[in-house]
Amino acid sequence: MDFGWWILLLPLLVGLILYLLFFFVLGSGVLWAGFKSRKFIYTVIGIGVITAPFTIEKIQKFRAGQKADAIYAQLAALERTSLKGRLPGKFVAVGSFSDSNVNFLRDQYGLRRFPKAENNRLEAAYRDYRRTEFCYKHDYDRIKAYREKYDPRNKLSICDDLPESIQASLKTKEPVLFIIEGRSTSFRQTRFMVGKKYEIRLVTSREDLLVDYYEDREIDDPPRITSPFSSGRKLDKDGPTPTMREFIQGALKGASR
Repeated sequence: MDFGWWILLLPLLVGLILYLLFFFVLGSGVLWAGFKSRKFIYTVIGIGVITAPFTIEKIQKFRAGQKADAIYAQLAALERTSLKGRLPGKFVAVGSFSDSNVNFLRDQYGLRRFPKAENNRLEAAYRDYRRTEFCYKHDYDRIKAYREKYDPRNKLSICDDLPESIQASLKTKEPVLFIIEGRSTSFRQTRFMVGKKYEIRLVTSREDLLVDYYEDREIDDPPRITSPFSSGRKLDKDGPTPTMREFIQGALKGASR
């Protein structure tokens, strides 16, 4: 580790030591008072004070897990649309998508891509719509409050104008299957992503329907004295993440025209 890193880490390390030392000294004082007075309650309190930093961490993790449980229960309960008798002829991939998966969709389900120019237009339009939608859902109130407090003269729009519907944004008349990976998925909670997210949607001239959705389980992990460099999110999962191919196969099971 170079000298620059030590300059950055040393104050944090000193702060952590002082933080733990404070609870240790305070708890030890209570334990000593209990030893002299022979009162068991002081022993319990002293041990509680000494272990408080670790107890606080446990409570924070427990609450983060509870919040994640509620979110993932909602995701599991989302209404999904069967593609039996509704499989369109064309698809657009938004995000990372391999040529092997393009060939798989063609050979297995008869799905084709649009001509390159139209494919790129639809992909860009879909990204723009979801990015603006995310801004209104998650960023609008926070940015507005920040500006009102620190920069009230800033009159720029907080979010781009959101079209009245995704159909108005895409401007396509035929039904399209959108296969999305990553930031353009509809249900992500924050800008910080540490796991995989997959989604398939059927967009027709009147409908925007969820076919299936998957995301790795993430929990809040805000920066604190014991982990000052946390991004705010971390993975909390045991099993392997499905590949995009496995997700597609599960989502399109029983699909037909």
